[in-house]
Amino acid sequence: MRIAIIKYGHQKVTTPKALAWAGRAGDSNPLIINNDLSSIMPGEIKGDNSSYEFSAYRMACGLLEGDGPFLIVNDTLFHNHIASGWLWMLRKIKVSGPAVVGDLRSEKTSFPEKGSDFLASWIFYLPDRQSLQMFSTALDAAFERAASPEGSAYALYVDQWLKGSRFTGGWHGKTDAEAYARKKRVIRLEHALSLELDKHQLIRSIALFAPAYTFIHAAERIYTRILAVVNSFR
Repeated sequence: MRIAIIKYGHQKVTTPKALAWAGRAGDSNPLIINNDLSSIMPGEIKGDNSSYEFSAYRMACGLLEGDGPFLIVNDTLFHNHIASGWLWMLRKIKVSGPAVVGDLRSEKTSFPEKGSDFLASWIFYLPDRQSLQMFSTALDAAFERAASPEGSAYALYVDQWLKGSRFTGGWHGKTDAEAYARKKRVIRLEHALSLELDKHQLIRSIALFAPAYTFIHAAERIYTRILAVVNSFR
């Protein structure tokens, strides 16, 4: 498996830790793309932070070599998620492409800008090169889709999620103006990407291959709620 890990600086994960995890996943020479150009370390690739992790995902698509499978993941794997649990689940995947396997989320609400089912945009498993190419094409289309005006109902949904209760749901990150603007942009791209992937019936939940996802995700949700409460007092 060829792996691209997208990071911003070294706060969430050090490069040695990222390399060690990738080695256990089967890639002893992964791409480490750092979007914080002021903190580039030897062995890291200078990223593109113009659209945060999404611009780096597009970069990764052009750099990954071979026939697959491929994994594109960002550094929240090591901060908000159970990295060892995801490593175990990734090993359970048996799928023929084209497909994009990831962390599928489902909600009752949907809008023209967002389906009721969408992939959380931090991890993407692509079983072969055709899947990688289709993912890259969907990324390009997502950028175009996200550039179009959004409806008022969708804008209100995003705003309420970002500024909602720290205890029961919503975003667990910091709520300053800069962080809010960044997260709003990322959410728009996340939803747009899933709409493009869904057009080609590419989306697969990792839960299809690893039923333990239910328990791992529940544990992660508890942790992110704790983070949300902590951040609310900062």
